[in-house]
Amino acid sequence: MGDFRWFIAGDGGVILRSTDQGTTWLPAQSGTSVRLNAVAGGFADMAVGEGGTILRSTNQGSSWFPVASGTTLDLHGLPMFANMNLVVGDQGLILRSTNNGVSWFTQNGHTANRLSAAEFSVAGPGRIYCVGDDGTIRKTMDSGQTWFAQASGTSENLNAVFFYLNDNVGYVVGDNGTILKTTDGGGEVTGVPSADEASSKVRFLSIAPNPLRERATVEFLLPAPADVDLRVFDVTGAERASLLRGFLAAGRHELEWDSRDVPSGVYFIRLETDGIPQVTRRLARL
Repeated sequence: MGDFRWFIAGDGGVILRSTDQGTTWLPAQSGTSVRLNAVAGGFADMAVGEGGTILRSTNQGSSWFPVASGTTLDLHGLPMFANMNLVVGDQGLILRSTNNGVSWFTQNGHTANRLSAAEFSVAGPGRIYCVGDDGTIRKTMDSGQTWFAQASGTSENLNAVFFYLNDNVGYVVGDNGTILKTTDGGGEVTGVPSADEASSKVRFLSIAPNPLRERATVEFLLPAPADVDLRVFDVTGAERASLLRGFLAAGRHELEWDSRDVPSGVYFIRLETDGIPQVTRRLARL
């Protein structure tokens, strides 16, 4: 393990680097001030974050430079060992590269949900798993030419996936203590959802930043006109903010939550339409 680099990335473009397996940490020059959501090293040093940010390093993480991603969507995840050139992000975005991250192209994951993490299979680099919001799991067996859905059995947001040590045994973790395990590579694929199906759900598209310090931008999708009730609750179930109550047209909508009147902690933002709860997201206030 001594040849690997160890990194931590976070708010304000911070990247910390360790060469002694985490005993000591030193700041690296990231060249950005945006929030970084994921970082990986070992075979290729990469970091991703808000606004389509992709950073690479060619000097073992001492300094970093930006790479054009071709998107302004937030990017959230990349494999643990980023030698396979894969990044995932908001609105089901999957970016792939065939030249070590120099240039990127999109692949169709057939979902509009945020994708939070990705991982490769050990034996076959063509087998890749992505996980994300609303229990979304996507799998490809041909390096992303075709992505299929797999049944997760949960509607919780899924935040990380791990398959590195075994092709069949994998783990996924998510919100509210969710832990999933598979011993058969995630089971059967369930087909590619149609475009109509992917766009027929009420959903949050993004809540950023999360964690937040003062303000967060909330973006959501309505497939049809509806009376919308958007509120924030604390962990006891008490309402702490009412963000919106009113009729909205179909389409994408965006608003801001100013959280300065609530203490630090964990909160839940719930979206109802026509009096029916539709989707809830967890967020943290620092």
